[in-house]
Amino acid sequence: MPDLFVETRREGDVGFLLLAGEARLELCESLRTRARELLAAGASHLVVDVDGLTFVDSASMGVMLEMRRRAAEKGGNLTFVRSTERFRRRLDDMGLRAQFAYASSDADAVAAIGRARPTPPSGAPPPSRA
Repeated sequence: MPDLFVETRREGDVGFLLLAGEARLELCESLRTRARELLAAGASHLVVDVDGLTFVDSASMGVMLEMRRRAAEKGGNLTFVRSTERFRRRLDDMGLRAQFAYASSDADAVAAIGRARPTPPSGAPPPSRA
C-alpha cells in the first residue's frame, strides 16, 4: 500500500502542507499531527497542496474538515491548491466541495488570505505576521 507523504512549512500565520500519495484511514493520522503542529506553532491559515494525492477517502476528508474547523477557531481558513478535477469530483461525491476554499497556487492562496484580513482602524498598526 502506498504511503501518505506530508511536507510542511510555515510563513508567518500561514501553514503550508504538501501532500502526496494516498490519503486514507490507515494513513491520515500523520496529516492530522502535522496540521496540528503548524497551528500550534502560530499558523491560523492552512494552504494544502493536493496535486500529489492519488487517492482520498472519507476519513482523510474528515481530517481536512477538522483542520478547517481548527483554523477557523484561530480566525483562519483552509485552502486547497492545485486541486485536480478528480479531487474536486471526489469532494462533490461527498457533498464537501463548498466547504473549502480553492486557489491555483500558494501565491494565489496567500493573496486571497491577505484580501480577507480585516483592515485595521485608521492610525492603527497593521496586524503582525509573526
